[in-house]
Amino acid sequence: MHFCVRYKDLPNDTAVPDRGFDRPVMVHRAMLGSVERMIAILTEHFAGKWPLWLSPRQVMVIPLHETCNAYAEAVHRTLVSAGIYADVETSAKKFKRKIAEARIV
Repeated sequence: MHFCVRYKDLPNDTAVPDRGFDRPVMVHRAMLGSVERMIAILTEHFAGKWPLWLSPRQVMVIPLHETCNAYAEAVHRTLVSAGIYADVETSAKKFKRKIAEARIV
């Protein structure tokens, strides 16, 4: 009958298991759990309204009038080319409605 010898206080390269036994490997999910907890804390703290550095959409370009749509598109392209996550709202909705919907997302 073979029993695995327990090695205490030895570095991993010194603690070699008996012949016929493989070294056990344990996979920890602690790192993912820490990330999940951090995201949950941030979500609760910011109430879903992420800070600029963490937000999936950092800027929303909303033109005042449909005649300004071309300029709004140009501003949007400039922001995206600078590495900023931006969207543009050029629909025919009223200005206040555009702002209200942009705050929700």
